[in-house]
Amino acid sequence: MGTGDARNSKRYANLVAVCDVDKSHIEKAVKSLSDPGQKIDTYTDFRKLLERKDIDAIINGTPDHWLSLINIGAAKAGKDIYSEKPLTLTIDEGKHVVRAVRDNKVILQTGTQQRSNQRFPWTSADTFRRSMSKHAEPLTPPFAHAPARRR
Repeated sequence: MGTGDARNSKRYANLVAVCDVDKSHIEKAVKSLSDPGQKIDTYTDFRKLLERKDIDAIINGTPDHWLSLINIGAAKAGKDIYSEKPLTLTIDEGKHVVRAVRDNKVILQTGTQQRSNQRFPWTSADTFRRSMSKHAEPLTPPFAHAPARRR
């Protein structure tokens, strides 16, 4: 997930570093993301990456239980953040993330495309609205390979 987000971000920013605790993931990411002649720095400790003054923003594509800690650390380091979902695991974690973002005046965006994008209506608010109606027709997905969920 994070590699795909990083690839998409290259249209708007310079990718200068990759971080993962698994060195084999780092190697794959660097191979996949680097342009010819480009040097991408690598880290196994996110805290070291966050110390860099030349990095303005991060993409956080870590497992769910790491998202809040890294987002709070990035906010405290003054980095803008794109974080995959779920943003937090608990309400309390959410409060800490919000406080860190507000206190440090950074931008945080979380990816919830599958909850709001019209390509995924069976996971959107439309599903909830339809479930409230006793006579709702089943959702038909906009493309054939995605199965519709029926009650």
